Amino acid sequence: VRKAIPPDMPLFLRISSTDTMEDTELDKTLGSWDVESTIRVARELPALGVDLLDISSDGNNPGQLFDGVNVIDFYVNIAGRIRDTIHVEGLELLIGAVCMISRQQIRPRKSCNSPRRAQMRKVW
Repeated sequence: VRKAIPPDMPLFLRISSTDTMEDTELDKTLGSWDVESTIRVARELPALGVDLLDISSDGNNPGQLFDGVNVIDFYVNIAGRIRDTIHVEGLELLIGAVCMISRQQIRPRKSCNSPRRAQMRKVW
């Protein structure tokens, strides 16, 4: 893709960071996608020309382990974990996290790409 787009155009990739099936019967028999799997992919992306990895997660199985999870912190914490891991290894890749970005009151939250609070503005 990088070769097919202008050099100054950012290249984003969105993948599921986890299917939240860890420690379920399905995971024990077939395996599941988890944050470590996402980190392995993230390590390869800078060399492929990807500028930003945007993480989400699956939500299609009733066996998922989402009960009582603060969804906003869930994604930001995973994004921070991925960012910290790849930056320690000297890799440059921005990490984004999905969740409720249409709600104005949660926009000024801390960024997973900076230890400071994000300075966000309305763009529409």
